[in-house]
Amino acid sequence: MNIHVLTDKLAIEKARLAGKKKRYFREEIESASIKEHIKATHIEIHDIDFKGENMIDAITAQGSVNCFFKVTHWRGFDFPTLLFTHYRGDRPYYRRLESLFVPGEYSYDFNMIATGSPFNYDHWEYVKAMGRLCGYVRKLAVTAVLNERILQYLKKLSRKKIVVAGTSFGGWVSNVHKAYFNTADEYRPILAGTKPDEMFLNSYFNRMVAECVQLFAKKVSNALDFDLDFRISGNDNVFPLLAKYDQFVEYEKQKGCFRPENITLVDKGHHTALQDKRLIRKHILKAFK
Repeated sequence: MNIHVLTDKLAIEKARLAGKKKRYFREEIESASIKEHIKATHIEIHDIDFKGENMIDAITAQGSVNCFFKVTHWRGFDFPTLLFTHYRGDRPYYRRLESLFVPGEYSYDFNMIATGSPFNYDHWEYVKAMGRLCGYVRKLAVTAVLNERILQYLKKLSRKKIVVAGTSFGGWVSNVHKAYFNTADEYRPILAGTKPDEMFLNSYFNRMVAECVQLFAKKVSNALDFDLDFRISGNDNVFPLLAKYDQFVEYEKQKGCFRPENITLVDKGHHTALQDKRLIRKHILKAFK
């Protein structure tokens, strides 16, 4: 067992030992599909605060939830823009983007906007929401819609390139946006594919899921698998970064939706890749050359 596999497995075991009250989908295994959640989500953005944090009210079939975004670097409408969604444990949600592109460290000729998903601001709110399958699906869908509304706002004022990217959870969001909107010029999903159900059901990560979930595997797949919709949307403008030893998002199970020549494959695991800021920064910067 190499260090990359070991690091992932130790992280999963540590989370598993936190107890059954934190397992995914422990309360309920019922949910509409990602596509249906997207159709039921209503978000409006009339103006953007380019200096502070923006809180947005998202109307969904299960009620209203708050989502967020923050402009971490703004050059103007005459420059391209990066929309970046966080890893599931990032608090605040803009921390990872700011750590990847440290203000003042380099000169970046593109705008950067961090998007924050529902339930992410508070740890216990997140734990509660993830007890239900619909909580996770809604989290994906709302964040994808948020990206789309920001993107459409920008397109009204600029014709410059827009890139959608994210790490892990943010990578799933990037691919969901591609499948159901496909309005960005380029996608740079990092450590994510199009079958999140595989992560919950068949990877080593399934130790963090309630044991009863395996009895309802079909329900999980029906709610989370968006592979077909992604393929229908085309994949020529998607440039993923995947890790060979990833124990969360297994390369062999997720690579099929992408063009082989567009994949950047690294000899790392999920956590060792996430920790390599230079690697992730380099992958994103390729979109702006």
